[in-house]
Amino acid sequence: MSRFVNLEFGDESEDQSQPKEKALVKDEAYYFNEARTAFETGNFEQALRFYSKVLEFNPQNPARGPVRCGC
Repeated sequence: MSRFVNLEFGDESEDQSQPKEKALVKDEAYYFNEARTAFETGNFEQALRFYSKVLEFNPQNPARGPVRCGC
């Protein structure tokens, strides 16, 4: 093992065997999908938490999912 393994030379590195993982983006779509999955599996409390996160990103989102306000 080389003591220079942590040096960066542009886009090249000595250890090319490890693929770079794409960062997970937690945006409106992510939380909406998580909410739908939680609702479909019967985890209603977690689904409501995720739907709340969706509304934090976009308050105008009608939450097209199965949760609707009966107001």
